[in-house]
Amino acid sequence: MKKNEFGAHEKSLLFVLDGQGIDGYTLSLKDIKRGRFIDEKNFNLYLQKEDSKSGGDKASEISLEPIVMGTYFEGRGKYLKPWLEIFYQPVVRFKEDKQDLPRENLELPIFQALSRLLPAGGRIFVIYDSRYYALTAKALERGVPAAATPLGYLLWRSGFRWFKNWYFSEGWKEGSQKLQANKPLDEEHEKRQFQKLYLELKEFLSKKPLLATDYGKTSKPHAQKIIRQIKG
Repeated sequence: MKKNEFGAHEKSLLFVLDGQGIDGYTLSLKDIKRGRFIDEKNFNLYLQKEDSKSGGDKASEISLEPIVMGTYFEGRGKYLKPWLEIFYQPVVRFKEDKQDLPRENLELPIFQALSRLLPAGGRIFVIYDSRYYALTAKALERGVPAAATPLGYLLWRSGFRWFKNWYFSEGWKEGSQKLQANKPLDEEHEKRQFQKLYLELKEFLSKKPLLATDYGKTSKPHAQKIIRQIKG
């Protein structure tokens, strides 16, 4: 990306994503467009790798589709905190192969990079109504705590501590089903969130019929790990 390619956009914190190294790959930020407001930007994020067949030049190859299609709100004043809304694609294709991001342990560093765009009190919305999130969707529908689902646990590991499932969007006007996750405002706020989540997870782990399901078996170790982290 050329330094001045996007003119007035270039001061946006969003641009720290471009060129970040992710375990042998590089993030490539493209298709930046203004959203509804001047401080809201739509973007696509691609995965870039070196082509081993190109000899000494090592020309880069970019995934055929973005790993993230998103909207980033930079925040405004004291009370409007930054937020992200994204559609994340865990499997992306290149010209001759495809990359399964969870299987290659690329998922967490990507979400951690996205998380760094958001300060204390910032929030992320991840659209989950796709085949990649069937287990998360089923778990949320059946009452598994959001933090213990595969997507929720990924967000927990990325620094988010409060969760809300937008299964039915408000007024049916808010778009796709999505999982919201917020960062705590401060240490005291985080402690209160920990207490509430601890009780929620303990109750979940007491429900034997729920734990016997496929989504319950998947969510159980996530819940146990979070509880251990909360207890310190």
